[in-house]
Amino acid sequence: MGKRPKRQVILFLVEGDSERLALRDRIAEFYDNVDESLEVFFPELFLPANDPSDPTAKIETGGDITQRYDVYPGKYDEKIYEYFLRDFFDIEHLLPKDVTKIVQLVDMDGAYIDDSLITECDDPSSNSRPVYGESGIVCKRPSSLLGRHKRKRLNLDYLKTKESIKIKQKTVPFSVYFFSSNLDYFINHTANLDGREKTNCAEAFSNGFIGNPEGFAKFFIDDPDAMQGKTYKESWDFITQLGSLESLHRHTNINILLEELL
Repeated sequence: MGKRPKRQVILFLVEGDSERLALRDRIAEFYDNVDESLEVFFPELFLPANDPSDPTAKIETGGDITQRYDVYPGKYDEKIYEYFLRDFFDIEHLLPKDVTKIVQLVDMDGAYIDDSLITECDDPSSNSRPVYGESGIVCKRPSSLLGRHKRKRLNLDYLKTKESIKIKQKTVPFSVYFFSSNLDYFINHTANLDGREKTNCAEAFSNGFIGNPEGFAKFFIDDPDAMQGKTYKESWDFITQLGSLESLHRHTNINILLEELL
C-alpha cells in the first residue's frame, strides 16, 4: 500500500464564531485563487471555563486564548494543540506533517493602554462585557480586566517574535496578525456589538465578497487604518506601544499577509 499523499494545509486560529463567519470562506476562496493545492481550515476552539477553582465548569467554544490563566509562553505550543488541534486533527483525518503554516488572528482589546484608562461602570443594569471607547474602557470589574490584559500582553509580546510553533514533533511556520480594537471595529466601525449583531454583521461582511477574493483582499490592503507601508515587525511594534491608545483604535496588519500573497 502506497504512502498517503502529503496535503498542504493552512490553519487559521481565531477566537470564535463571528470571526469564522466573517473570514473563513473568503480567506479560503482567496487562497484557492492563489494556489488550488492549498487547503484552508479554521479549527474551532474548545476551552475549559477560565476558572481553575471550578472543576465542574463546562467547556466553552470560542474565547481569547491569549488572556487565559493557563496559557503563557512556556506552554503556548502545547495549549494550541490541546485547545485547537487535537480533536480537529481526528475529525479531519489530518497529521501534523500535513500542516504547511499556522496563522493566528487576535483582537487587541485595548490591552496596551494605560491601566488608569480602565474604569468601573456605575450602571448596575449594564451587561458584564467591557465597553470600548476611543480613549478608554469601561467595565464592571476593572481588576479582572487588568489581569486579563497583563496575561494578554505577556503572550502577544512572545507571539509577535515567534516564527514557528511545535505541533507534536513537527515544527510549523507561524505568524500572528491583529485587529484593533477587535475585528468588529475594523470591518463594521463599531467595537461593542452584542452576540447577535456580531453574527449578522459577520455574515453580511462575508456575503459582500462572495466570488470576489481580490475585492476581499483590497478591503484590508487599501484601508488607511491598515498598517500601510510597515513591515510585519514594525506593525507589531506600533500596536504594542505600552501606554498608547493604538491597541484601542481601529487598525489591522492582516493587509501585510494579503499583500504578500497577492
